[in-house]
Amino acid sequence: MSESANGSYEALLDRYQRYSYTQSANGILQWDQYVTMPEGGRNLRSNQMSTLTTLAQEQITDPEVCELLDDLDGAVLTDAESAVVREIRREYDQATCVPTEIREALSDLTSEAHPAWNKAKDEDDFSVFAPHLERIVEKKREYANAVNPETEPYETLVTEFIPQLDFETVERTILAVKDGLVPLLDRIHQSETDLNTDVIHGDYEEDAQLAAARDLLDVFGFDWERGRLDTFDMPGTFGFPSDARVCTWTEKSLYQTLYTTAHEGGHGLYAQGLPVEKSGTPLGKDRGILVNESQAAFWENRVFAHRAFWEVFLPILKERFLNIDATPQEAYESVNYVRERNPVWVEADELTGQIHILLRFEIERDLINGEIAVNEIPTAWNDKTEEYFGVRPQTLAEGCLQDIHWSQGNIGYFPTYTLGNALAAQVTAALERDLGGVGELIREGDIQRILEWNREAIHQHGQRYTTPELIQRVTGEMLSAEAFIEYTTDKYTDLYDL
Repeated sequence: MSESANGSYEALLDRYQRYSYTQSANGILQWDQYVTMPEGGRNLRSNQMSTLTTLAQEQITDPEVCELLDDLDGAVLTDAESAVVREIRREYDQATCVPTEIREALSDLTSEAHPAWNKAKDEDDFSVFAPHLERIVEKKREYANAVNPETEPYETLVTEFIPQLDFETVERTILAVKDGLVPLLDRIHQSETDLNTDVIHGDYEEDAQLAAARDLLDVFGFDWERGRLDTFDMPGTFGFPSDARVCTWTEKSLYQTLYTTAHEGGHGLYAQGLPVEKSGTPLGKDRGILVNESQAAFWENRVFAHRAFWEVFLPILKERFLNIDATPQEAYESVNYVRERNPVWVEADELTGQIHILLRFEIERDLINGEIAVNEIPTAWNDKTEEYFGVRPQTLAEGCLQDIHWSQGNIGYFPTYTLGNALAAQVTAALERDLGGVGELIREGDIQRILEWNREAIHQHGQRYTTPELIQRVTGEMLSAEAFIEYTTDKYTDLYDL
């Protein structure tokens, strides 16, 4: 790299890091709002977050950023440097195509929408949240049109969450999962096999459940010097390499606390695996939501839900809950049995959870594309729930207000969960080709080897590779539902004697 190009590269990196740190500060404020902020701080927090959102937008859209990027066109760069420039260019283009006014408005709207969503859910009154959602939907349409006026708004919003992956692949994968799971679920529902369903599903004191959740993350290899675990009414993770904040819940059953912690812990482990020395640069950021969700699905479904894991973890759990009297096989069945007639997604299982995602995919696609209005959502939601699960939600908390995503403006996010499960199956197949079966690794006390493999294959690269490149590099193939369908068919055929 020439001296001039080196100067431009360093200046670009400096500007990007300031932008990145502003964004991460906003993320910590959001975590604080959800976990510890007093109710009276709402208006101040809205102003604080809006200010940081505006500042970050000004930093990434500064004309000098464009000039520095142009200076580096044609420069001789290393592969890592080229990746940094590519990702900063992508974020710059994404930021400059959407007017600042739209971004600021969305920040204000979502800050106000979260407490309204909570209130509407608590009072079972959709009208409390509906005006907020209407304004968010309107702004998200404006946002999508600014990004790409040639495509349907929902397509644009979905692909915003999954950089470099086309919507055709997204839709094809989701429909392939549906086509594979619906007949499998029909066979399961016809099975006469009775599984143990409640051996770890009891209600316990919240402090005891939180302690068990910490035990779980200990087994996974979570670094407590660079992370923490808290409770919130909707789980989530705010992740940075040196500060991964996992939020679970303890107001549900012990099982729900544990599997939620396993999922969110997967996000946290990914954050902790990113190179600390690259913090604030694209090389220190996760590859995106698809890969992040695949890591969460991996630890939740391929480790936590594995029979071998319960051979290891059940003795630890029994030390805290003396009344649990179960074998590893019974615990395995209790974790993996397929729920019927449950309208609540977070209480779903590995299979029906994907049908819940399909429901959300269909509704928010119709909502953003103008096929249904906001005030029609409760009925549309209940109708689809009855169609897919044979039961109608009794409250809004069981229906269209059960998820936090829309109040955060995250319309188009839901498909990433199903895509993440598909990719997790492909990642598992690749890991097992290299290390052997996940079950044997767990039984031999080698969960750390599982974590280190993911660190080397995925975490350490940050955004060095595009999403399709990373998937190809790790799995040897492009994103596909085939491995997920094969894995779930084999697993549940055995579990239910199909």
